[in-house]
Amino acid sequence: MPREEDVLALARAVVKHGGNALLIKENNVPDRWVAIEEAVTSGRAFAVEPKPGLVALDLDSAELVAKGLKVKVWAEVYLHAQAVLVASGGDGRRHLWVCLPSGMTKEEFKDLLSQNYEFPFENIRHTQATRPPLSPHRNGLPVSLIEPTSVEEALDRLGPADGVGKVNPPKWLPGKWASLLRNGDTEGKYEGRHQVEAAIAQAAVRVGLSKEWFISEVTDRRNKGGAKTQEVEDRHGRQAAFKSAGKTYDNAVRWVTENGVTPSFDLETFKEKISAFREAAEQAAFTRSTDRDVLLALIKHGEEHCSYSPMASLRDLHTKSGRAIDTVRRALQRLVEQDWLTKGEPVGETDTYTFNLEMSDKSSTYSSLGGTERVCTSNVTHPLFTSPKGLAGRPAEVWAKLPTSFVGMSDVVKLTGLKSHQIRAAAKKLAAFGLAEIEKGTGPKGGDRYRSVDVSSEHLDQLADELNLHEDQYLKKMRIERQRAAYAASGRSANKEAG
Repeated sequence: MPREEDVLALARAVVKHGGNALLIKENNVPDRWVAIEEAVTSGRAFAVEPKPGLVALDLDSAELVAKGLKVKVWAEVYLHAQAVLVASGGDGRRHLWVCLPSGMTKEEFKDLLSQNYEFPFENIRHTQATRPPLSPHRNGLPVSLIEPTSVEEALDRLGPADGVGKVNPPKWLPGKWASLLRNGDTEGKYEGRHQVEAAIAQAAVRVGLSKEWFISEVTDRRNKGGAKTQEVEDRHGRQAAFKSAGKTYDNAVRWVTENGVTPSFDLETFKEKISAFREAAEQAAFTRSTDRDVLLALIKHGEEHCSYSPMASLRDLHTKSGRAIDTVRRALQRLVEQDWLTKGEPVGETDTYTFNLEMSDKSSTYSSLGGTERVCTSNVTHPLFTSPKGLAGRPAEVWAKLPTSFVGMSDVVKLTGLKSHQIRAAAKKLAAFGLAEIEKGTGPKGGDRYRSVDVSSEHLDQLADELNLHEDQYLKKMRIERQRAAYAASGRSANKEAG
């Protein structure tokens, strides 16, 4: 049977801001609306209305389960969406929760499901109440997480609790505040545990994290920064702990307002700044192409999580960049040395890095070629350009910067910062894929001239499919998740033996 705290955490992760729970009778008839905490402690079946950007698919037949599995792969690989598959109780029945990528509306997603999979609209839940993952079945039938299998990973995929007026808020606190929450006051800077929680709450308010997010984190026993709230729960019960943590958050909102502190997270400003930073990274002449690939992978992770300080593991960046884990580690060190990143406090075993946005102004763009200059600001993180089986490395870098009009070798050297023999090898490979053209002997002093060929994302998808790269990317992701699950299971086993 799922733990009560896991059911509560998952319900908070999927419910809309301020939403309650609808209790369900054994005959599947709605009963009444109650607070989510009351629904969880009752042990009864209940449903909640999903938050913005989250869609639940009700897979109540073998045919829909088969379609749902295809939808999951499609959404994760092609839309870069996050998905959680749940055994909802009943014979083979499933729920598929899909956290939509930034910029996609629920209506657009519904239309795609209908067009591509003939998925029935009545089984797509995006406004009507749906049972959260691991919530009890009305007849007591078993429920479980199928993929991922761990509650922690499911919470990460479902994203933070919904907040007022926030679209895709950041998933975590900036580095030092994340460390304070996870590890507590290890340096003795605060007078007591209440001051620690107050500092965490103020940081949460400043970056746009909701009260529900704060309460769920300080009641999480893994977070030592929530020791005060956890003590209240031990002495007076869960409801008292929720009330205490909520009051701390409300006081933080009041403090931020009274002191004229402007919340630091604004979605439109974020999009503008991160776009400029990404363009600077694409235009820069890196000595090693691996540095560019890893930085763009980290930027993509930041865009997905709306964060200037994304918490991406080495495995995450390995999957996104197509580079080996040790290569990613060394590239991150060089990016810090080159001032592209600032290394922050680790959260658990994962290092955090903050983008140095001023590099958007410092990075050279090689404008000497006037109107022929081209820097591709899209598709460079496409699987075709991140997989070693495709065009990862120098070919991707050359394609991103090579103009669409013919230029000589000396100009390409200026644009890319690469050596001539590296450019020739990359251009030859690009030409084999139809992404570049080479004119023999038409350049200065009888040299060759080069130009890129712009193609659509659909054409890149076709090339990647011919090389089976989308499937490779998906299988790699699944392998990493299995390794993580095995690691988590071994940790739980060790803790159990120690206890």
